[in-house]
Formats: sequence, structure tokens, C-alpha cells
Amino acid sequence: MKRNLLYCRLMKPMSSLVAILFCLFSGSLMAQESRLDRNLKNIESGLPVLASSNSLSGIKIPKTMDVNVSGTVTDENGQPIPGATVSVPGTSIGTATDLDGKYSLTVPDGASLVFSFIGFESQTVQVNNRTTIDITLTESAQALDEVVVVGYGTQEKVNLTGAVGVAGSERLQNRPVANVAEGLQGVIPNLNIEPRNGDPSQSPSFNVRGFTSINGGQPLVLVDNVPMDLNQINPNDIESVSVLKDASAAAVYGARAAFGVILVTTKSGKKGKVNVSLNSQFSLAKPIFNMDPITDPHDFVNARNIANIRTNGVPSYDPDWVEGTRRWSENPIPENEWRVVDGALRFYGFNNYQDNIMTDFAPTQQHDLTISGGSETSSYFVSFGHLNKDGYLNSDRNENFKRYNVLMKGDFQVTDWLKLTEKVIVNTRKSDKPYFYNWDVNINSLARVNPIMPIQFPDLPQYLEPGDRGVYEQYIGMYFGGTNFWPYLEDGGRDKWRSNDIWLDQGIELTPVKGLSIRGNFAYNFFNRTTQEVASRVEIVNNDLRNPNDMINFGFSGNDFINERNDMNQYYVGSA
Repeated sequence: MKRNLLYCRLMKPMSSLVAILFCLFSGSLMAQESRLDRNLKNIESGLPVLASSNSLSGIKIPKTMDVNVSGTVTDENGQPIPGATVSVPGTSIGTATDLDGKYSLTVPDGASLVFSFIGFESQTVQVNNRTTIDITLTESAQALDEVVVVGYGTQEKVNLTGAVGVAGSERLQNRPVANVAEGLQGVIPNLNIEPRNGDPSQSPSFNVRGFTSINGGQPLVLVDNVPMDLNQINPNDIESVSVLKDASAAAVYGARAAFGVILVTTKSGKKGKVNVSLNSQFSLAKPIFNMDPITDPHDFVNARNIANIRTNGVPSYDPDWVEGTRRWSENPIPENEWRVVDGALRFYGFNNYQDNIMTDFAPTQQHDLTISGGSETSSYFVSFGHLNKDGYLNSDRNENFKRYNVLMKGDFQVTDWLKLTEKVIVNTRKSDKPYFYNWDVNINSLARVNPIMPIQFPDLPQYLEPGDRGVYEQYIGMYFGGTNFWPYLEDGGRDKWRSNDIWLDQGIELTPVKGLSIRGNFAYNFFNRTTQEVASRVEIVNNDLRNPNDMINFGFSGNDFINERNDMNQYYVGSA
């Protein structure tokens, strides 16, 4: 009995636990079945559902069907294109056309097909349940059949065997560059361009494939087959630039092409409606100052003393200078900037020379207006360009460069065998900058100015003794000398020049029989450059106060003079 009783007591709680679990499991199944039933109803309402426990009979579920598409790919002349690629973007589905330009491909319904081939523009079309899709590809202007300017004229790039580098107009247009050379830097392999400095009026040097002579060498530059300074051309007027690098260039242009040839082709009008384009650019150039000036005069004095003691055994600055700079560094007020020691002014503060003379940003603005158009027998292209670029000096007497460009071209197909081309180019440049007195006083010497060099004569209550301010008042605000560029910038002369370069070009092309072209070209160039150098005498004040009537010198300047020069030249070029 005890054994049976023990057995019953053990089984009773276990049976209750099983019953509870069974109820919970059954309730979960009933809730899930209820949700699945609702999902089945949602299917009939067009709502997406993935599963249900009820029967799916009688319910319409949309299904994605595959479509077998075939067709032919041809060019504009109706010729089949073998090897053209037909693919579905974003997938691995694709094929290629056979020798007859035919293809066959199974794709999902609603997909799109991309047709592409080297030398042709790619096309994308929607299938839209079509089983036959024929495509005609158009040739690409940037393909292997691109026309490249070479020695004897033009040649298709696919048939070209010489070493030629090409850059299109997209490399130069709508870029804040002052000249063509800046836009070509790093664009054409083996074309080395070295700017002389940041002055846009200075033509950079070109070199093809490195120096081949102990005296260097410049390639021959031709603009529409006429020798011209590439720096004068508006970059937005250029259609293409071809660089002939190998010896085949010398076979056409002779000894002048020993270091290569740069062929520049300007833009021309195209058949169609009148096209007017106006482009304006405004940019800011920040000067790169690769040095960290010392702003604490006390640190500068101590560093110079340590360096000079190691070199010469004596310090550069005496204890008064060390103490004076320490006093200003701890309390930078105007009263601690100046002292008179042994009858001479001493400056203990920080002149902040580099930041004061250099501007933060140099503005550049460029405006271009083009008008082009044409018909079946004629075309025209007119361009007007203007560039205005300021220098990096923080002064109203800053450097300035302006350039004006006018290009007018016309092509006329007079008859089937006669074609005439006319071109007018006008390039005007203006430069205005401070007169160059000496290498020690220009923008390149600002790195050599130490932080405690005095810049301007101070306004003090007294100088040598109380009440003597009126004696030295005439010198207040005048500039000190040394490597100080300020007096020559503010009070010095100016170096100005203006150049006008005019080209008149007449070309003729005869085609007496098919496949034979005879070209002739005659160009007239008029060049004029006027230069004006004004070297004003610059008064410099010194810091010795012992003789107040003899404190003025003229630094690196001499007598006042004006030098004007007018150069003119005429140039004729004929080619056939």
C-alpha cells in the first residue's frame, strides 16, 4: 500500500504539469492557425503573404516569367556588329553577338538590356514583354576612330602607330586655370610642364620625354598649324591637344621638331541651331606658406644667441635685447615695444610681417561667351574671353594680370571640291606689378624677415629726451630699410606692359578627285608690346636718432626714371 500510495502521489503532479503544457501548446497552435487564415484572406485582397496552413486552391498568385529575347545589333550603315555585348545591368546575365550580329538571351520580364561595343555609344532599352529587339548603335566621338591631329593632317587613332598623346577639351574647359599649361599638367604622359613662378604672364616651359640636350630644348608649339605662344590662348577655346613624341615629328617639321611637337586645334562651329553659351567663374587661391614663423620675440632672440655662440662664440643680441623681448612677451603692450639704447631705436615686440604683407586669398575671375552654329554648307564659331587675376600682396598696389581673347572662325563649303576657312584671333594681355628694385626686397624675401625687425617709425611720447617729439614727428609712419619690402611696395614704382597679338588666317582646301585633298594656308600676324617702367626714388628712415636732420636714405632705389618701350613685329606663315 505504501508503494502504491507513493506512486499515486508522484504521478498526480506530473499529470497536471503535462496538462498545463498541452493547453498552452494547443492555444499557440490555434492562434497561429487564426493568423494564417487571415493571411489567406489577405492574399485575395492583393496583400503579400508567404505561408498559410489552409489550402491554396483557388488563390491566384502572380509569378515572374522569363522572356526569351533575340535580335540583331547593327551600325548606322546597317552592317552587323559581331562581338557586341548584350547584358542585364546588375546581374551576371549576358551574351555577345555572333558574326551576323545576332543574339539570343533569356531574361526576367520587366528587365532592361544594355547594348555596348568598343567605339560605339552604349544603349539601354526596356524589354517590356518583347521577344525581338533590334538595335542600331551609333559611333562614339571618343572611341578608337577618334581623329588625332598629326604631322600631315589628321588620322584615325585606331590606325595610328606613332607615339602621340591626346587631351580633349574636357580637360581644360570650366577649370580655374590662368593658362593652358596649368590645365595640361599631369594630363598627357611624358609632357613635362614647369611653371617659372606664380606669375600668369610668365610662359611655362614645356619638355617632351626629358632633356635630350645639355642646353635643354623646347618642343615646337603649333596652334591650328601656326607657331604661337600657347600661354596667350584661352583654354576654353581649345578643342584638342596632340603631342607628337617620337622621331616621326621631325620628318614633317624638320629640325624645329627635334624636341617634339605640340599641336593645338581650336574649336569650330557645327551644323545646327545657333548655340549661345556664357560661363563665369570666380575662384580664390590661397598662398602656400611652407614655414612656421616664430611669434615670440624672446624665443627668437634666445635661439639666435645659442646658434651664433655655437658658430662664432658670441651672441647675436646683448642682454638688453634679451630682457626687452622677455618684458614684452610677458606683457605685450605698446609701452614695452620700443626703447632707445645708445641713441638708436630698438624694437622688442612682434612685427607679424608675413601675415601683414601676404593676403589670405587671391581672387580670380574668368568670363567666356561663345556663339556657334552652321548649316549644310557653312559654320561659324565666335568666342570672347576675359581673365582677371590678382596677386598675393595685401595692398591696394597689389599685382594684377588681365587677358582678353577673341576667336572668330568660319568654314564655307563653296562647291563640292572647294572649301574656304577664315580665322581671326586677337589676344590682349596686361600686367601691372611693383617695380623690381632688388632681390632682397620683394615677395620672395619675406621668409628672411625676423620677428623683431622694425617696420615703421613709431609714434612715441619722447625719443631721446622729454619734449623732442616734434623733432621726429616728420618721420612717424615712414618705413625702415633692410629686407623690408613695404616701402618699395607702397612708395615705389610700377612695372607695366601690354601686348596685342593679332592673327588673320585664310585656308583653302581643294578636292579635285575623291580621296585626294590639297590644303593651303596663309597667316598674317601683327604683334605689339608696350612696356613702361617707373622707378621712383624711395625714402627710407634709419633708427639712429642722434642726427635728426640726416635720417633719410634711399635704400636700393636710385634716381627717379621712366623707361618706355614700344615693340612691333609682323609675321607671315604659309603652308601647303
